[in-house]
Amino acid sequence: MLTANSLIGTTLDGRYFILDKLAAGGFSQTYLAIDTRLPGTPTCVVKHLCPIQDSERAALTAQEMFQSEAEALQELGTHDRIPQLLAYFQEHQELFLVQEWIDGHSLLMELPIGRPMPHVKAIALLEDVLIALEVVHNAQLIHRDIKPANLMRRHRDGAVMLIDFGTVQHYPSSRELPMAIGTVGYMAKEQEVGRATYSSDLYALGMVIVQALTGMPPNQLTRTSAGHLQWKHYLKKRDRIWKRF
Repeated sequence: MLTANSLIGTTLDGRYFILDKLAAGGFSQTYLAIDTRLPGTPTCVVKHLCPIQDSERAALTAQEMFQSEAEALQELGTHDRIPQLLAYFQEHQELFLVQEWIDGHSLLMELPIGRPMPHVKAIALLEDVLIALEVVHNAQLIHRDIKPANLMRRHRDGAVMLIDFGTVQHYPSSRELPMAIGTVGYMAKEQEVGRATYSSDLYALGMVIVQALTGMPPNQLTRTSAGHLQWKHYLKKRDRIWKRF
């Protein structure tokens, strides 16, 4: 199997020159690259399927999810709020996809712990993300991993883009996969048992907004004995409008 370090400085598919490693996930690595065949050698992102699990079943599941990501990007990627798929290919008997590089920053930078966001900005954030999420749901897709790390603020216009479709699922799904896929704290109860729906994405987005309003990530908030999230006491007096909800 190709390693992260072995790919840096190489050219894939005869055109994508790998500059550096960006991030690693549960079954993939992403890299910053340039397209050497286009004028100006534009920057792009190369994603490499490399599941860390050793079992054949896990590897097959990872491959299916990787292909689903490519298919979802192909279907959705012409939308302004979703990265465009540029290529999908196999090399060295391993799978790669190439997508648009976004010049921006993760919303993690805008949501530091202990610094609540004013409710006006939180409402604007909610409306901005819903633009992309509506497109995803209209295509009968569930993202399943909406969180600050997967929301990018584009520098040129300040728009929020939805990224990382590695956990995307068609709805209703044609195959049973009774397992939790997503990020703890942002997952709704039904998603934790492998039964995600459109409302699961809305729940996750709601948790992002709660995080914005309170300055606290979901895993640091407490729940009542009945399972209700306790967060309103974190709100500042000027944001008491949210006390009604």
